Amino acid sequence: MDGLKIDFIDQFAVEDPPEPGPEADCATVNEGVRRLLALLPTDCLVELRQPYVSPGLWPYATMVRASDCPLSPAHNRQRTVDLRLIAGPLAVHADMLMWHPEETPERVAAQLVNVLFAVPQISVDLTTQTPAQLEVLRFWLGFVKEHAEVLQRGAFEPARPDLVYPQVTARSADTVITARYAPLPVAVPEAGTLWLANADDSADVLLQAGHSGTARARVQTCRGRTVNDLTLELSPGIHTITVPTGGLLRLDLGSEAAP
Repeated sequence: MDGLKIDFIDQFAVEDPPEPGPEADCATVNEGVRRLLALLPTDCLVELRQPYVSPGLWPYATMVRASDCPLSPAHNRQRTVDLRLIAGPLAVHADMLMWHPEETPERVAAQLVNVLFAVPQISVDLTTQTPAQLEVLRFWLGFVKEHAEVLQRGAFEPARPDLVYPQVTARSADTVITARYAPLPVAVPEAGTLWLANADDSADVLLQAGHSGTARARVQTCRGRTVNDLTLELSPGIHTITVPTGGLLRLDLGSEAAP
């Protein structure tokens, strides 16, 4: 086998368990679970599930998946971000993504952006998707693959857990990737490249600049089609740019802003 999903570890044990019977090979359920996990091959994929993500289970798994939240992008975002903060060395996978056969491309893209900082798991029949839906999938899954190093291993900065993470950022030395889930201002770095994924219904994106300079901006729709390519003159304060729902802004600053 290539992999194994282990469910309900958190429900194996019960309070006040009965004494082990004469044929039991372990004195406790906990011991039995540890012995079972120790039998797993070291070269296969092992998926655990939220909420059992304690450090004691890390040596036995390669990934952990968000608990079930069908058709709820907000819950998928909250659970995957929560897991990113506590999962240690394990890869964090989103719960399965699915949508109505007639769902708009923008809403499909918003689901993908809501799990941008996890591994997306697509659970729709690809052969029944519309051309527009497939275009969205190719664009955003291509972005996830191209920028996996920053998204998965960059400095991880989720904002406002009390508001269920309305904005999340990952950054490397020269790249910042921010996902916007609510109409909050997005900080502009002084140099390098800012990628801004917009999952909010509002297309009026506020950029918070702390410096003056020139930036080259490219705006793409949820399907990856360029709808605007312009030069911005930045000054300290708020600047507004239109990024459609499910779309992507690339902002090159400093020496990167030259055509």
